[in-house]
Amino acid sequence: MANIKCENCGNDISSKASSCPMCGHPNEKDYCISMGEQFVFLIIAIGIIWGVVMGLEMHFENKKVDIYEQVALDAVEQYNIVKQAEEHAKICLHARIVTAAYLQTNDEAKIQQWKAIEEDECRM
Repeated sequence: MANIKCENCGNDISSKASSCPMCGHPNEKDYCISMGEQFVFLIIAIGIIWGVVMGLEMHFENKKVDIYEQVALDAVEQYNIVKQAEEHAKICLHARIVTAAYLQTNDEAKIQQWKAIEEDECRM
């Protein structure tokens, strides 16, 4: 840490001091931060912003997956309702809708399960 002369009394003071300890004159140079300090601050700020953005992205990605899963569950529920009506064309259509809904979830086991159901339901 460098020493500087007080502009008022000439006393040696720290360049970081907010005022001279002898006369109380404010040190206008204490607000200047070095290039190294500015660089460190910039890196920290970028890190914080990056962390917030990544956190938000993960949050919304998880929400999107939850929504896709709920859509698929709703489609299964609609399929079960239509299946009770025993109308072949509608049952086939709803089996295809469930398969399409599971495609959005990327749940490979459910996709294969519903493709098999769809195949069975859509046979003529």
